[in-house]
Amino acid sequence: MTRTSEAWVAGVAVANPSFVLACNRTGSETVGRRELVLDFPGNSLIAAPSRAVLAEGRGEDSLLVAEIDLELARELKLRVPVAKDRRADLYARW
Repeated sequence: MTRTSEAWVAGVAVANPSFVLACNRTGSETVGRRELVLDFPGNSLIAAPSRAVLAEGRGEDSLLVAEIDLELARELKLRVPVAKDRRADLYARW
């Protein structure tokens, strides 16, 4: 996973005090009439709400496994209660 993607996934985990799994397939596929070849690097990632990267794919077929601490997520939600600032009424139309 690129540094930018890793930072984005970790940021989502921190912003929502939750564990985030970013999945990316491996291999390549030819698509369309122009036979465009799409390459999929397979660099999946599991990030903790503390911004720690718990597991990371290495570009090959694999299964990522990580131990997650649900108590950590609960603790961070209490210490940094971002959910209380959400404005669900602004999203009601969507």
